[in-house]
Amino acid sequence: MKKIFYILVATLVLISCHGAKKAMQKGQYDVAINKAVVKLQKKPNDPEHLQVLELSFLKVVEQDNRKIEFLKKEEIDVLVNNAGI
Repeated sequence: MKKIFYILVATLVLISCHGAKKAMQKGQYDVAINKAVVKLQKKPNDPEHLQVLELSFLKVVEQDNRKIEFLKKEEIDVLVNNAGI
């Protein structure tokens, strides 16, 4: 019984350690940021989670900037099309 418990605990630890990195690899950057921040609160100098946080943040900023540019172009197109009415 104790053996099963230890195996379960070890599995959970391994899964949680790589949760932030896996989320980042799947493109779930907000999730990766949140998980990395939680881990960094416990261990502030963890290089793996610092890297995940940095890379995920850069990807989120990049995605948001692309969305902003797209919406600006859409707004211009709408204004141009409505001006001809």
